[in-house]
Amino acid sequence: MDLARRYFFTGFHCTESILKAFNERLKLGLGKESLRMATGLSAGIGKAKCACGCLTGGTMVISCLYGRTESHLDETLVFDLTKELHDRFQQAFKHSCCRLLTREVRWGHPEHTAHCAELVATTAGLVREILLETEQNIELNPAYLGKHKKKGPTLAELLAV
Repeated sequence: MDLARRYFFTGFHCTESILKAFNERLKLGLGKESLRMATGLSAGIGKAKCACGCLTGGTMVISCLYGRTESHLDETLVFDLTKELHDRFQQAFKHSCCRLLTREVRWGHPEHTAHCAELVATTAGLVREILLETEQNIELNPAYLGKHKKKGPTLAELLAV
């Protein structure tokens, strides 16, 4: 949460901050090209103020870990996890639309930056919770997502504050 917020305060946008923080913390190995893809999703998709960039950034992180690379692979888990992120985001903020989330602040002013920094940090926390719960489910039931189990440090170890 703090790392994502820090990236936001250094000038990265919402989507970029979340993806960059998780890329670093989870050692996802995303290159510059992958991180560039997040730029256009920020500010509600290119300043359209539609889908919140925090939500799209969190979706990118979850998809990076659990998404599919071939059409015959099952997408159920990634859909379930990203819907869970959406639902928790909606519960926390009542909206997923950037325009509605920021209607009380003036864009480009300090109040906007402070408001969105909290959205970034809270969303990073939601993503973290979902990832840790998913990893716990894998540990409790090895058949669940066995193909996604990674060698090396656990997500809990990588996400330790």
